[in-house]
Amino acid sequence: MKRIASLLLAVIGLSGSLEAQPDEAASAQPMIVGAELDVLPFATGGWYGSIWAGGGGTRLRAVGSRIHVPEFATPEGFQNQSITAVAALCDVFPAGSFERWWIGGGLEYWSGSVEESGSGIEGQYHSYLLTLGTGYVWKVAGNFYLNPWAAAHVIVAGSGDVPVGSSTFSPRTLTGEVSLKVGWHF
Repeated sequence: MKRIASLLLAVIGLSGSLEAQPDEAASAQPMIVGAELDVLPFATGGWYGSIWAGGGGTRLRAVGSRIHVPEFATPEGFQNQSITAVAALCDVFPAGSFERWWIGGGLEYWSGSVEESGSGIEGQYHSYLLTLGTGYVWKVAGNFYLNPWAAAHVIVAGSGDVPVGSSTFSPRTLTGEVSLKVGWHF
């Protein structure tokens, strides 16, 4: 837990030091807003939406998502796992614009459900997470861009072990994720 808090503070410190020395083009940049859709949740039958606003190479994002966890990623003895998530995130683009590499992090809340295999009995769980991610924004045409990304999510509080029928479901403390976002900024 102390390592996670230290890592988050380092990211916030990096954000502050990058913001404290912006180049002239970044400091003259007006507020920009955008929206993104993520391929992974849609591929599982879920949904994803994100809106963001920022300037000078720093943006704040609000995310809402629902993913149906693939069977290969659901623990043995369980099925039909789904997660609805909301997140508040801050991303920093070291180049000072909303292109190329970024690093970010923030807080997430996951509300999950899972069924015991065989019985179909459903259990519910809730998790609060810290997340740290990175990606690359590639402008395709005009304001349209692709954003391949990866993130690590670490549970810091929540339900813990959840009885589901005659089994016990334990949410994974650390979850990795890789996907592709499609975005547009105004």
